[in-house]
Amino acid sequence: MALQKSRSKEEAEYDLNMMTKLVANKESATAKTGRTSIWQKHYLLPFTIAFAVACLTQLTGINVFLQLCTLILHHSGLHSSVISMLGSVGIGIMNFIVTIIAMMLVDKLGRKPLVILGTSGLVIALFYLGIVAKFLSPGNIQGYLMIAGFILFIIFYAIGPGVVVWLAISELMPTAIRGKGMAICLFANCLTSTILAAVFLQLVNFIGYAGVFWICGGFTLIYLLIAIFLLPETKNKSLEEIEAFFKAKVA
Repeated sequence: MALQKSRSKEEAEYDLNMMTKLVANKESATAKTGRTSIWQKHYLLPFTIAFAVACLTQLTGINVFLQLCTLILHHSGLHSSVISMLGSVGIGIMNFIVTIIAMMLVDKLGRKPLVILGTSGLVIALFYLGIVAKFLSPGNIQGYLMIAGFILFIIFYAIGPGVVVWLAISELMPTAIRGKGMAICLFANCLTSTILAAVFLQLVNFIGYAGVFWICGGFTLIYLLIAIFLLPETKNKSLEEIEAFFKAKVA
């Protein structure tokens, strides 16, 4: 009855048959092994992709850049605290606006296209920021170009990873491991953010802002490659269909 409220009769029957089949397979596998483990072959691939996405989302630098944006802009030559603060506020407002737009598009365009678009733009923005930090001396020109780069960065982050990350992760992992897998991914995401925040200023002292931007750009490039070659499109697919897709991949 619950399926028929959101689907046609034929779609409801198909989904119910898929659910029944996968539950039977799960019970059979559990009977053989005595437990359901993330490390089983057909669960390992979706869990690995989800884990990588959770970590790489933070390695774009999103949290540390938002937290230290005012400091970064000040070091870039915008010595006026008012201008630095306005730049930081403007970036936050842009993040909010674009996130709302992306939320309206995610079910129309799909998860994968938005992640590819977002990570592609992030790579460009991060390498651009690195070039500005490396080859321009601190001053108003560098400062305003940095603001432009951060706005570009936040637009593409909000379009892709910012909206899709947890939606994609929750859809990738089968029901049998979703609770445990989501907990591990959330822990890894928070741990990655904490470590990056802890070492950020030390990294800046050692390799400069340009080096940090380029390192984050390199991790984001890995994110882009995963999105292109490993991340499946989950739009309009049931959890059972996604699980069957990964089972076929490792068969």
